[in-house]
This record gives sequence, structure tokens and C-alpha cells, in this order.
Amino acid sequence: MRIAIISSEYGSGGVGTYTFHVSSELSKNNEVFVFCAPEQSNYSPVDGVKVIEVPLKNISFSGPDIQKLAWSVDVRRHIRELNNNIKCGIDVINPHLSPAFFYPLFMNEIPGVLTLHTTHLMEQHHPAKWYRKLVGQVIDRIACERSQRAIVLNHTFKFNLENKLKSTEVVQVPNGVDVAAHADSPSEDDINEFEAEYGVDTDKSQALFLSRLERVKRPMAMVEAANAIPDDSSILIAGGGSLEQEIRNAASNHDNITVMERVPEDHKHIAYHTSDLFVLPSVREGMPTVVLEAMAAGLPILATNIPGSRDLVTDSVGWLTHPDLSNFEHDMAKALSDEETLTTKGTNAQQRAKQFDWSKVAEMIEAELRDVANE
Repeated sequence: MRIAIISSEYGSGGVGTYTFHVSSELSKNNEVFVFCAPEQSNYSPVDGVKVIEVPLKNISFSGPDIQKLAWSVDVRRHIRELNNNIKCGIDVINPHLSPAFFYPLFMNEIPGVLTLHTTHLMEQHHPAKWYRKLVGQVIDRIACERSQRAIVLNHTFKFNLENKLKSTEVVQVPNGVDVAAHADSPSEDDINEFEAEYGVDTDKSQALFLSRLERVKRPMAMVEAANAIPDDSSILIAGGGSLEQEIRNAASNHDNITVMERVPEDHKHIAYHTSDLFVLPSVREGMPTVVLEAMAAGLPILATNIPGSRDLVTDSVGWLTHPDLSNFEHDMAKALSDEETLTTKGTNAQQRAKQFDWSKVAEMIEAELRDVANE
């Protein structure tokens, strides 16, 4: 089967990590082409995956939506050229991103399966301005209705979209994680170097927030919880984003908070393994990659009770706190004060993460792609 995966992000970021691992697994049994924007991608070559970079256009007086639409037109041209030049052509396309601005451009020519990581069609707390959300809803609906199938990451998305889309089959396939890459503990030398470079005290019981520093992730909740946690505990906030300086300023008033910059992959692994609790107080998620990575590293989870997070966080692996964060500080302090429960839930989390290994997720995706390609 010849598969064309379309994602402006490839190899980095939430969607980019997803498409990188899925394409790598699919390439073991299929011929895989990936169309991405080099400005939003950071990847290592994989045997069997042919990456076709399509640069983003620099359009004056335009926002990211117009830029993405222009990129889509270029991608369509590249796909047509590829489809005409290879024997038998592309069997199925698999676009990623939401809103799926470019997706309707392809549907008249090649059957496709659209993967929606998030969607304007159901999110009550989407951060877009009202007019962008309205446009996004229209385009997402057109994209879904013109696709042969839509893949969503969590059960709530599936339930809601099935009620909105009568003509398109909606299937749920979870996010994945490289279990082996996150399970192994770092060396003592690596931990010592990590502590020295970032000033982290790993002897204390540590709560870790590792994600984008954006309002939708609510990192400020970590700072506000600093006075509530036990005296022998600390908080590590790691990531980059528009709130970074605001978080640093607020954290400077607390001796028990360390703020790191955007974390390289090798340091991310150490951050997981030197922490005792992973915390993600998001407003919305598709199915958070960082939660799966933390679970694979053996960390228990405290997350908001929202779609995506609650698909992963059962009572045996962590705690779900109310989305309005009314009990957040209490829940975090209680979790950090119970070392035995942290250890037990962490062990359970590592076992549960094995259900989401990329090899298993890719098998489910391949089955959907093959089914559509053979229709």
C-alpha cells in the first residue's frame, strides 16, 4: 500500500511526534511518503519513509490560516506530480492537523482518512477567537464529510462527532508512545549533569509540569500551588511558550520552583525519571503525548478530568482533578505527601503505557487506511 501522510509538523511537537512514529511503523509493511513544512519539522531520516518538504509561503498581511491554505495548494501540486509519476499511484492519503484547512483540496482524487487531533466541531474551550472558530467549524465539517473516514484520539471526540457527522464513519485510535525509549532509567552521571545544569534538587519529592507554556495548558496553576505542597517537595516547570517570562517572574517568589527552558529530548527523559508526579492541568487535550511519555517512564499522573486525559488516567495510575481547578492545590499536595501511593501508581502507569506502544497504535491505523484504500 502506498500512503501519503500530510502534516506541516513532522518529528517535533505533538502532531509532529505522532506522524513521525506512525510513518516509521507503517513503512515496515508499506511505501510511505510524508509531506511536511521544513520550518515546522525536526526529524531524523527513517528507512522506508520518503519525506517531501514543502516550504511555507511568506505571505504579507496574512495570518497562519492563509499561510496554511497556501501551503496546502503547494502540497496538492506535489501530490499530483507524485501520483502521476509512481506506478499505480497513491492508494490512500492521511492528512493531520486541525483545523484541516487543506483537506478538501485532495478529496476528489484520492481516498483519504483524516486524523483529527483536536477539532473546532466540539470543543467548548477552544482558544481561537470567535470568528476563527466559526470558520474552523465550517472547514472541519466539510473536511470530515468529504473524507471516507475520520480518526479521532479519544472516546469523547468519537461520541460527539458521530452525532454531528451522519455520512462519515468515525473511529477512535489512541495516541501512542515509544515505551522502550522512556522506560530505561538514565545513568547517575546524566542525572548529576542535569541537576548541575538546571539547579534541580532531585532529592526532594518533585512534581513535574512538562508542556508548552500556553494558557490552554494552565502552567500558572503550578506556581499557585507552590505554597500548598509539603515542605520537602518541589515543582519543576519545563517548556517554552508565550507565558514563559510571566511564569519565570511569578516563580521567582518561590524557593521550591525551578523553571527550565524548552527541553531537549535527552533532558526530557531525565526530567521524567527524576520526578515523582507528573502534572497536566490543561483546559483541553486530544490525548496528551507527555502524559503517555511520563507513564512509560513510571510516573503517576495528576491531570484535569477532560477528554483525552481521562482516557489515560485511571484510578490505578493517578488522579483526575476538577477542570475548574477548584481542588487542584489540595489534590497535588495530597498526592505528593503519599510516597507509597506514588510508587504504586507509578508502577501501574508504566504497565498501562505498554497498551499504547506505537507498534500497536500503527497496526490499528494501518487497518483503517487499508480498509479505505480497498473500498
